[in-house]
Amino acid sequence: MSSRQESARRAVMDCVIISNASRSQIYLDTSGIVRIKLIAPPIDGRANRCLIEFLTEQLNLKRSQITILAGLRSRRKRIAISGISADELKHRLTQLTTADARH
Repeated sequence: MSSRQESARRAVMDCVIISNASRSQIYLDTSGIVRIKLIAPPIDGRANRCLIEFLTEQLNLKRSQITILAGLRSRRKRIAISGISADELKHRLTQLTTADARH
């Protein structure tokens, strides 16, 4: 998983976004890259807003904790998450992707 710690209470995550999916979903591909499928199209910032909402729900965070640092107009994004460490982010992502793989 491509995640790095910038401070004890802020994690940065690199991910790849797949827009116009049939359902929103987060998973790790075989190379460990975080991939996030979103139902929103990449038009007028809809996918970015959907991404923040989706991460807020899935990671049990507040919207104000999530910032897109790079890639506003790209499939590849760098996201900062304040209030949790990189280890905590990795733990939450692992739980999500493991639970989703069982369904």
